[in-house]
Amino acid sequence: MSHVWFPPLVRGVMQRPLRPAIVAAVVLSAVAGYALIEGKDNTQPPAGTAKPAKGVTYADPVYGTSVVRVTDHTASGISGFQRNDYSRRQAFNADSTRFLSYSLNGAWWVHSTAALTQSELPGLGGDAEPQWHPTNPDLLYWLPINGGLVVNELNVATRVNRVVGNFTGRLPWLAIEHCWTRSEGSPSRDGRYWAFMAETGSFETRGIFVWDLVSDTIVSTLSGSERPDHLSMSPSGNYVVVSWDDDVSVFDRTLGNRRQISTRSEHSDIALLPNGDDAYVSVDYTADKGDVYFTNLRTLAKTKLFESYIAGTATALHFSGKAYDSPGWVLISTYADYGGAVQWLHRKVFAVELTANPRILNLAHHHVSQYSGNYWDEPHATANRDFTRLAWNSNWDAGNTDVDVYHAVLPAGAIGAVPSPSPSPSPPASPSPSPSPSPSPELSPSPTPCPECAACPECATSEPLAPSFSFPACTGGKRSSQVISTSVLPDGRVKRVVETLTTAGRCRVEVFSER
Repeated sequence: MSHVWFPPLVRGVMQRPLRPAIVAAVVLSAVAGYALIEGKDNTQPPAGTAKPAKGVTYADPVYGTSVVRVTDHTASGISGFQRNDYSRRQAFNADSTRFLSYSLNGAWWVHSTAALTQSELPGLGGDAEPQWHPTNPDLLYWLPINGGLVVNELNVATRVNRVVGNFTGRLPWLAIEHCWTRSEGSPSRDGRYWAFMAETGSFETRGIFVWDLVSDTIVSTLSGSERPDHLSMSPSGNYVVVSWDDDVSVFDRTLGNRRQISTRSEHSDIALLPNGDDAYVSVDYTADKGDVYFTNLRTLAKTKLFESYIAGTATALHFSGKAYDSPGWVLISTYADYGGAVQWLHRKVFAVELTANPRILNLAHHHVSQYSGNYWDEPHATANRDFTRLAWNSNWDAGNTDVDVYHAVLPAGAIGAVPSPSPSPSPPASPSPSPSPSPSPELSPSPTPCPECAACPECATSEPLAPSFSFPACTGGKRSSQVISTSVLPDGRVKRVVETLTTAGRCRVEVFSER
């Protein structure tokens, strides 16, 4: 549900004392001979395990995973806690050499994963919604507290900040002061497309919109006054998922073609499937067995993964689909179980394959067996892009919010495949307001090689673009075709992306024309 935090200070006045960095050299690597334990394993960790010091690596006593405590807020002079923000936020930068945390006073911190040194990030406070650049490990995007009218880009190495998006005067609603996702949204995998809700100074919702960072254009807008719990772009950039309390719906990037996913907004995330489709992963507490499931956002096909109600028990779950370079997997952390004896899924971190009758890989126990009922000590496990590093929070079974961050490392390729990196978006140096795209004229496509479908190496056509648009050279067995996006490029040309479904998979072609 909603992850919205207003810091316990006057909004916009974040007084954060500087603290000396704590140096703790640590080399975290996979344990020799380590093998993932598969299945619904219910082996519990030994009681009374001592809380490790910062920088001390240990092997999970049940699963053997290499784990290290990476923060010590007390030793660093930070009051309250230091924690990973949320399961739906990517904690690690593009090459996993840095990670983020935040503390009770609203400060955000950047850490070295090797030395475990840390420094406070300038400008960020409270719900800043930081998002790492997909390929540049030095760049971090962030918003003003609780959303504003700009998107910032901070170089965490040089501490140079610049504005890459300014929505002032560019939206179709009056008196907009807050543009954000309410802290649970993410941009597309390549960092190009972002979805925001637009709100007044008193947080009255006026609508939602999609922004293209690369061309600095407003792609689409949709008016509405019902405030979502949160919203997010899908990893592919093709869809926007909006979660109201009693309705979760998916829209195309143009904010059309609304389709309902669920009638309740529960904990969730959006992951990638091996074929590139987006998958909404969540739990249905209204189902007889509390089914954990995923829904394909293209087809709306719903697949049950496993049951969460076992022997009269129930548990809360968080999902992380941020391992985009290992598609077809999601990371799950559970807490606050009740109703009976501990079951296989309780009080731990594990990976689940996104398919019917999935493989379940047990990773670690997070040591939040005693949950205080306070938001701050929820584990909120998240994974880096290639599923080789995990981060979660732990109070080490103390039943309070004395929380620090722990990391685990997995062998490369242990979970999912590792494809080529995502393309890097190139935002303009000095973005300026520009109008939303005008309706596009009908196009006459030029033959273009298919960039994605290996079954259609000659995929092209000279037919006029129409609803029945087809690829006659496609050898995969054409099923159907559709225009999935239309945009106006900075040079004035119009681009449409047409997708064809074949028996071998998906095939896409970009079609250009002059305006």
